[in-house]
Amino acid sequence: MLPSIIILGMRLAVYCPWVHLIGGIERTLLELMQRSRHEVTIYTHRFRAELTYPGLSGRVIEFKPPVSVERSMTPLVGAAWRIARTELNERDADALLVSSNDLGDLIMARTRLPAACYCWTPLKILHDPALREGLRRRDKRKSQVLSVLGPALDAVDRRMWRRYDHAFVCSGEVLRRVQNARLVPSGPAEVLHPGVDLAWFSDDGRSREDFLLVAGRIKWWKNVDLAIAGLAEAVRRGGRLSLVIAGAVEPYDENYLESLRAQAAGLPVRFETEPSQERLRTRCSRQLPRRAPKRCARRLG
Repeated sequence: MLPSIIILGMRLAVYCPWVHLIGGIERTLLELMQRSRHEVTIYTHRFRAELTYPGLSGRVIEFKPPVSVERSMTPLVGAAWRIARTELNERDADALLVSSNDLGDLIMARTRLPAACYCWTPLKILHDPALREGLRRRDKRKSQVLSVLGPALDAVDRRMWRRYDHAFVCSGEVLRRVQNARLVPSGPAEVLHPGVDLAWFSDDGRSREDFLLVAGRIKWWKNVDLAIAGLAEAVRRGGRLSLVIAGAVEPYDENYLESLRAQAAGLPVRFETEPSQERLRTRCSRQLPRRAPKRCARRLG
């Protein structure tokens, strides 16, 4: 059981395998630190202060040596081994919250602190159908290897999940994936949607500009090319919109970015890599309001 001291305030360890980008997970960690009544310390196996939110500096402890963020087989196996051999105990915190995404659950292999998780998605490469299909099209060899290793990875993840006293998931879709993967904590599992800072999207009375915004990390599994294809169709039908694609690009995603630039040739598309938070905030407040259909939103990651 999570300790009753949680009511009064506690030393809360938050584990996230990688903290090295300006992304949704990192933003949630920042808000948790700034808004929580508890003493929050973030533990990670990869921290790049210069690439993520400045507010995280000074509150993050990086285990040494750091793990690679490369998403190929050998670095991932090495990262999994190192994470599984790391231990957090009562000297470090009263309780643990795990950012459950990719390899994060492996921190439970040696940790005996009372623990809960916040699940963004369970082993996305296994349980996201769109991502599995995308990998099959892009790299059949990796897809075949994953099919062989998948059952063993699932078995390990189920064992780690049984050590959670409570599980939060970020959406109903993720809850369905958790249930389909038969991931069962020792306590309850519930949907807890991430908060949204409405100040980023509120109408300040100024006029909107004729552009649509795709904001977030530029990665192949986020299907940014779908937005470009949609704009091309709108232009073909006489639309006068433009598209802004703004987000961080990791070194191993440079080829995908170049393919997007080629796809967007001749279209009113602007790419803004590594935008500042102030720039993103301005873009969010100036873009045209729009709503993505549910199926389209899933394909956009």
